[in-house]
Amino acid sequence: MTSNTLRGYTCDEVWEMMREHQNEEILTAKGLPFTYTMKGGELFVSRRTKTITRSTFEAAWNRVLENPRAITGPKKLNVFGAPYLWAVFKMLELVPFGAANCPPDRSGQDME
Repeated sequence: MTSNTLRGYTCDEVWEMMREHQNEEILTAKGLPFTYTMKGGELFVSRRTKTITRSTFEAAWNRVLENPRAITGPKKLNVFGAPYLWAVFKMLELVPFGAANCPPDRSGQDME
């Protein structure tokens, strides 16, 4: 997936994509299995007692959109539940690359 495709998804679109994958087993970056369900504006993760709110998800997704090269793992999201959100983003192939594999950033360069 190129950065142009990545930037094309809104928070609403990603939220709906996530809704389609409820109850599927996913692994965190550390290999811990979990599932999630969604109700209203909350994400319920099987490994957590506290929920991840829609606003927390939006903050994480906006960080990815703002600077995809800098967001290379869950810690870079800097939000509650980051390991789970990162794993979901990876499962949906929304963050399939590390910084070294990103397409070149051509913003601000003259294209001939």
